[in-house]
Amino acid sequence: MNYSIMDSRNPLNVNVMDQSLIDSGMTLPNSTNQLPVQQPSGQNSNWFQSWGGPALQGAGALWSGYNGWQQTKVAREGLKESKRQFNMNWEAQKALTNRELFEQQRRKIAAQGGQMAGDLSPEEYQMKWGIK
Repeated sequence: MNYSIMDSRNPLNVNVMDQSLIDSGMTLPNSTNQLPVQQPSGQNSNWFQSWGGPALQGAGALWSGYNGWQQTKVAREGLKESKRQFNMNWEAQKALTNRELFEQQRRKIAAQGGQMAGDLSPEEYQMKWGIK
């Protein structure tokens, strides 16, 4: 059927070959008509739209929280090990430095012929200037 431009059954006021195209919701170029959105039927059809998205977001948030907790745990273990290694190194350096100070004072006294002449003994020197 060919309808004229002024036909009352032709709401777009265009010349079309079949009114059933317009009646079915079919859109024409540059028209404002849109196809109707067809919703799925059944009682669980909107479950994902109403609960699925938030449920997945909640699960993602829980997973992110768990991963953050694991990373914090690993970081704390790393910090604990770093402190242990630092303290071991500090004690070794302290012992080495104190031993060098002791030997330096002992050599100084030995170079003076064993006379301390106001100098501190190696033990006193280490107590005064050594690392505690």
